[in-house]
Amino acid sequence: MERSDYDFFAGIHQGGRIAYGILCLEKVLTEKFPERDWTPVSKLLWGFSDGTMFWDHWNDKFIDIQPECLMEFSTYEEHVEDGLNISEDEYETFRSLLGDLTPAYDDFFDDVGEIMGSYIYSGANDEGPDSIEAIGTVLDDMKKLGVEPPDRNAVSSLKREKGNFNGETFDGFALSLVLNHDDDCGECPECGAKIRSFVKGSCLVLTCTRCSWGAATTHIDPIWEDEAEYSVFLELNGKKPDARQYRAISAATMMNYLSAHELIQSPEIPAIKNKASEVRRLVAHLIEADVPFRIEPEFPYKLMEKSQ
Repeated sequence: MERSDYDFFAGIHQGGRIAYGILCLEKVLTEKFPERDWTPVSKLLWGFSDGTMFWDHWNDKFIDIQPECLMEFSTYEEHVEDGLNISEDEYETFRSLLGDLTPAYDDFFDDVGEIMGSYIYSGANDEGPDSIEAIGTVLDDMKKLGVEPPDRNAVSSLKREKGNFNGETFDGFALSLVLNHDDDCGECPECGAKIRSFVKGSCLVLTCTRCSWGAATTHIDPIWEDEAEYSVFLELNGKKPDARQYRAISAATMMNYLSAHELIQSPEIPAIKNKASEVRRLVAHLIEADVPFRIEPEFPYKLMEKSQ
């Protein structure tokens, strides 16, 4: 951590440092997995800021939703026996959102947790170096992940004052990169907070960024109405695929292994032709196995990203 960063966070109270850790987590999740709706995660995380939840109870909930913890057991009942602090509905939601992030993101979640866990049961007599150093570790993690850190000035107003290390309550929901956005969806009829919209399956979902209000309406993804035929060309350039790539090509073409092998051995590998929705599905296998390809005509829809 650069000295200027250390000095900056030394002047921020512990609540502000936790807020910055949450911003770091939100930024990684939204940049690495932009297709997922991170509203439930952000609602839980920012719940610490307004004084409605004791920090130790809130910290226990954060531990419960870390990917490694969510996948430790196969059922909710097993987790409850081990001391789970979230409901079954929350468990299912967070498991579907975060479960596949282990083990690749375990260290990052642990390091964010170090910011949150520092001084959770006691204040600090000085500037509280442990949580500042934990922020430095998180910034190093983000660099390795290829994600730029959030602007530290987002928490500049949360100043540390003598005798009040943890700081006063504040509106963390307004700082959120997930909950505080420019979608013009109006205000929640229940609590007046902002409404966020996102597409889930064939529905356009409206959800409050603070309370539990929500609504849904029909939404048809344009890809399902696209009747054009697209061609997928494998660009192996004479290079022999490895076993993993053979399996991917077999899955993408819905051929058995032998037929896929014969296809690849052809002097000119024929194009795989299909409608847009099916093309997006089949090339996901190719992307995952690093099989080079191109699509003609130009494919106007977002393709799946390779998992971590």
